[in-house]
Amino acid sequence: MDAALGLKLRSTFNWPKLVEHFQTHGWVQIPNILARQDAEALHRTLAGLEGWHTSIGAGGESWSVPPGADTAFALGRAHAAAQQGFAYAFEHIPAIEAGAAPVAAPVLESVRALVTSEPFLDIGRRLCDDPDICFADAQACRYGPGNFLTTHDDKIPGKHRRAAYVLNLTPAWRPDWGGLLLFHDDSGAVTRGLVPAFNVLNIFRVPTPHSVSTVAPFAPARRYSITGWLRTRGDE
Repeated sequence: MDAALGLKLRSTFNWPKLVEHFQTHGWVQIPNILARQDAEALHRTLAGLEGWHTSIGAGGESWSVPPGADTAFALGRAHAAAQQGFAYAFEHIPAIEAGAAPVAAPVLESVRALVTSEPFLDIGRRLCDDPDICFADAQACRYGPGNFLTTHDDKIPGKHRRAAYVLNLTPAWRPDWGGLLLFHDDSGAVTRGLVPAFNVLNIFRVPTPHSVSTVAPFAPARRYSITGWLRTRGDE
């Protein structure tokens, strides 16, 4: 049953080590970001939610296809676009925007409270050395067989994104199931691949070329996460 959760961040961080890694590599992983029981409850609640839309993008076009609707046309456009450039297909609960009206699902309101809290925003401020980071947005995402996200860097004029984050909520994921967060250099080569790991927060600088590898057709589970961006003032 969907319910509000009292999600709390861990209370201690090795800031010198985290900041050094982020400043050197442009990304960092923070394990055990939530209490284990909170992370398990969040995963369990997300897995039981109804109303997942299929988010599909093909170049400059995008669709949010409601449950039960035919995705064939949009997926065809996305697969064609992916051969040349930016495209994606995954499931999501429509975005939770900072400052928006309360969301319908209590668990998503819990997520919004977490990512807009001062302790969460302070992670971005410290890593990015940017005291102007003042809010974060979020969406619940899940990737199933055939879902993917091709290379892009998250930079959009006027959005003032300083860092992207992925709160991983996928238990016991194997790398050969796909769904890896891949970082790329300017030539497109993969410089690092991060396997989905349970209760781990990934944060990386914007802009950073990255992608999510296609989930294999034999993957027995979905890849769950909360994703969004840490932003400075001036966002809408």
